[in-house]
Amino acid sequence: MMTSENPHKQVSYGAEFMAVPIDAVPSGHRLDFDLYILRNGNHVLFARAGSTFDAEKMRRMQCNDITTFYTCLGDGEAPQLYARRADPAPHRYLESNLSRILHDDRVDMGTKSKVFYSVATHLVKDVLEDPRSGTTVKRAKEAVRSLVELILTQKGAFFNLLNITSHDYYTYTHSVNVCTLSIGLARRLGFKSQTEFLALGVGALLHDVGKCTIDLSILNKPTKLSEDEWKVMQTHPLSGSRMVAPSPKMPSPPGEPRAESATITMAFPSISSDSVLVIEQHHEACNGKGYPHGLTYKEIHLYAKIVKITDIYDALTTNRCYQKAFTPFQAIKIMHEAHSQTSDQGIFREFILLLGYGTRR
Repeated sequence: MMTSENPHKQVSYGAEFMAVPIDAVPSGHRLDFDLYILRNGNHVLFARAGSTFDAEKMRRMQCNDITTFYTCLGDGEAPQLYARRADPAPHRYLESNLSRILHDDRVDMGTKSKVFYSVATHLVKDVLEDPRSGTTVKRAKEAVRSLVELILTQKGAFFNLLNITSHDYYTYTHSVNVCTLSIGLARRLGFKSQTEFLALGVGALLHDVGKCTIDLSILNKPTKLSEDEWKVMQTHPLSGSRMVAPSPKMPSPPGEPRAESATITMAFPSISSDSVLVIEQHHEACNGKGYPHGLTYKEIHLYAKIVKITDIYDALTTNRCYQKAFTPFQAIKIMHEAHSQTSDQGIFREFILLLGYGTRR
């Protein structure tokens, strides 16, 4: 089958492509980005931005057994901590059609997982670039809602998502990994309410938003942080919580415990106070030696205890600038030996069961 455009259009080496099921492109839809098809292992331009698909054209493609389009998401250059060069149009399209794609029985689970992961990582990038924007935070909440529905309603979704998680550590991929793990763990713990899942998921997705205030020389330092640098790093939970929920009514100064959410005045009403506490408390420790407030076991929010565990696990199992990724088994062993006093051990045991022996629903 001949393509409708130049079949020899070149894309940069290592460019990142995302599969887009044909069914995800409605008849009559005007494209805002180029579409490719896969031919002999190469991505070949099929239609340029501005093209419109009609029913007959779609029928001809299906008759030729072409079931998947591809869109070029970026130029393939190594991503920086917060951003990568990419065409925003495909991301916007996938995001606006995310719910429809995830609920389409004709789209296989592998494709659904990849589409969600791509949308979510791009969203976190946008949030980190403009964390005080109510629009980006609202978009993040809708992405989490889609993730919750996917994991709770579609068999195998959680483990499909785990299989495609990035093993190279960047703040935005790490945030999506932690969110996915946290939703899966919450299901294992018996969460039932959509509201609970959503509050936990949003907090998990945004848990490191405060890192956008920290200099990259500290975040990317390949050696041990100095005492002053570590003090700066420890500011990110409180900075993050204040970004999404600055409150003139916060009664406690920095350094003082604040575990209750009733006094928080929300800057963005769509973000629950429980989500804010996840951001603020995910580095607190059950033995009182965490930060920023030194809270003890009973003072730390349940959702923050969940995210603390998934945060540590993902950090250990991804490649860092100063450390190669550990295997899942090695990571669990390290967590058992080094974090038994700082993490909730009941939740940790359920996390082990989730990864190794949990029922794959």
